[in-house]
Amino acid sequence: MKVDKTLLKEEVLNEVSYRRFMQEVTKVSGSTKKKRGLVQMKKMLKEMEDMYSHITRLDEADGANDGYWEKNRGHLTEISNKMIDMGLKIRKIGKK
Repeated sequence: MKVDKTLLKEEVLNEVSYRRFMQEVTKVSGSTKKKRGLVQMKKMLKEMEDMYSHITRLDEADGANDGYWEKNRGHLTEISNKMIDMGLKIRKIGKK
């Protein structure tokens, strides 16, 4: 059986030493790092929105709450406050 060398090269794990990794990271400009950070924030926000939609669907399907939301109101308040704080920080960055 003949093995295609290009396929074999694609399957090999590309490991990088820490020294090489740090050299590549320091070469990246600050604006690129900021852009990557913003892209990661957008991805995380999308994940949060997806999680919210899953929770609401489960809540609708469950029907009987048995006081679930009353027991976890503290968590909801904490999440809400953190999101408000993040919104204010993001607006502050955007005004620079």
